Amino acid sequence: MIDLFMNRVLVTLDTPETKTASGLELPSGVVLGPRKATVVRTGNGYVRNGEVIPLSVKKGDRVILKPHTGSPIEIDGVEALLCWEHDILGLFTE
Repeated sequence: MIDLFMNRVLVTLDTPETKTASGLELPSGVVLGPRKATVVRTGNGYVRNGEVIPLSVKKGDRVILKPHTGSPIEIDGVEALLCWEHDILGLFTE
């Protein structure tokens, strides 16, 4: 595994929808709107006025990401996305 710096977040992306709400099949690689993902690992937080502020997300959280954000990487054969905390639009709650 890797250690992340500051407010970096490592996520795995959910499988995108292959059909629109009206039933049209989408070509592979097409993602409509924000992407859903699961947090795998986070950095320690960011520094403000000499104090470390922890991130708002933690391992296992289900999140919504901005479209077209992050850097794709592969770790131990698993495709993941490395992004900043501010790329996360929201958190799924149950």
